[in-house]
Amino acid sequence: MADSDLGNVLLTRTWLFQAIVAGPIFVIDGIAAILNLYDTDTWSTYEFIANLFTAILEAGIIFVVLVQRRLPEAGPQLTFHLEVVKSSLATALWIWLMADAIWGPVHHWYYIDRRPGIPASAISSILLFLLFYPTVFWTSHVRKMAVAAQRIGDDEDDEEGSREDEDARPLLQG
Repeated sequence: MADSDLGNVLLTRTWLFQAIVAGPIFVIDGIAAILNLYDTDTWSTYEFIANLFTAILEAGIIFVVLVQRRLPEAGPQLTFHLEVVKSSLATALWIWLMADAIWGPVHHWYYIDRRPGIPASAISSILLFLLFYPTVFWTSHVRKMAVAAQRIGDDEDDEEGSREDEDARPLLQG
């Protein structure tokens, strides 16, 4: 198995694991957002916005993974751009979790104890650095290699084209 084949297999397995991690959290936050929408006595608008925003970011990650799975022959440039989008969504989610854990409301009965948000932020940062950023670096490397190979191929084509031009000229002009 070639190195690029192994890299592609690992990349697709990482996509699957990213979807497995984001899927249940998306469902939980989506259900919580819907419950917050209808149960305004117990939950505040902040919880609805927080759960909705988190669910939207997770849905974006899952959507990008599904697009990547449906485009198996995508070029390195498109794969790199999709990985950047997915990592940006994951980074925005991590920033949101950190900001919520640090500056979220403290006068609501649910938020009296801020300690559960801090481990969630720590877990999300570990997942961010293990699942999302390495795929961006890998696809960046693959993209650079593809561009370098294309440049080498273009240079060889240019040299062959100039040789053909020399061969097409008559030897004696007269």
